[in-house]
Amino acid sequence: MSIIEELAKLTEQRDIHEVAAECDVVFTDNTAKILGDYVDDPFKSALEAAREDGITCLAVFGDFFLKVKPNATWMQALRLYQELRIQDYPKNQR
Repeated sequence: MSIIEELAKLTEQRDIHEVAAECDVVFTDNTAKILGDYVDDPFKSALEAAREDGITCLAVFGDFFLKVKPNATWMQALRLYQELRIQDYPKNQR
């Protein structure tokens, strides 16, 4: 399974604004033009906040978004993040 397929499997298949409304905080690289905390690495920020603060976060990066929860799925998100970093994604897609 490709990394993009894994991301799609973990990503809620709904409108980004609907998913964002369910989250405690939104981290964005501002490519999706959604209101949130602008950061250089939204995926990493969401992982850190979910783990450290026990909150549900939305990471919006490039054309993708992922809900990061402070539960067992957090580890799946971390593994995906690590794989994306190895491939230097999404920087090489912009």
